[in-house]
Amino acid sequence: MANPQTENGYVKIANETWEALTAYRLPGEQMQCLMFIIRMTYGWNKKTSTIALSEFVEATGIKKQNVVRALNGLLSKKITTVIKKDNAKANVYGFVKDFDKWQPLSKKITLSKKITNVIKKDNKRASTPIKVKDNKDSVGSSKNGIPYKEIIAYLNKQSGKGFRHGASLTRDCIRARWNEKYTMDDFTRVIDAKCSEWKSDPKMSKYLRPETLFGRKFESYLNEAPKTSFEQQTIYEKLEVRR
Repeated sequence: MANPQTENGYVKIANETWEALTAYRLPGEQMQCLMFIIRMTYGWNKKTSTIALSEFVEATGIKKQNVVRALNGLLSKKITTVIKKDNAKANVYGFVKDFDKWQPLSKKITLSKKITNVIKKDNKRASTPIKVKDNKDSVGSSKNGIPYKEIIAYLNKQSGKGFRHGASLTRDCIRARWNEKYTMDDFTRVIDAKCSEWKSDPKMSKYLRPETLFGRKFESYLNEAPKTSFEQQTIYEKLEVRR
């Protein structure tokens, strides 16, 4: 029966980094290899670690050629680093904790050749082409009622920064909160509160970014935020009506 204890060792990682990883979509084999890199670096209080391919295979249970493909995928996303040494049997790997440097994920979905052929065969007898509706919201729109552009424009105005509303990670964070039934007013309240609190603080101003403000702590930030003047006015109006 498994009974893990922190006394036997643990991986120390910042909550902000963990939240960024949670919001960043990675294929299963890439995520397994990334977790092993973090284990072999942060798990030993190191920034980099020399890891052989055989160690990846043993730890993840993934075939060697798939491990190589997964590692190349992580490198292309700039989420890991690698130093290749001549005549060495193992490379030096590291985890890039600065998630602002990670490569934004593409929204494009590429079907394998096998699946494409099955679709073509299945639709061969159709009298008219079958158009599959893309439910993913397009960049720069408020499709499905999610005002990405308006939210980021307000954040840029209040923070003095220049975030793009089309960035994949940004849209993922906003969509997650919007699907939890938060409103535009909730987003502006959090932005106002944190800009007021962090903007003049050199250490905290860097956290005035979508993945932090609209991450898993969104509800906590919202409860810390004071009522806006508009909301206060509405409350007073309701009280006057009751009188």
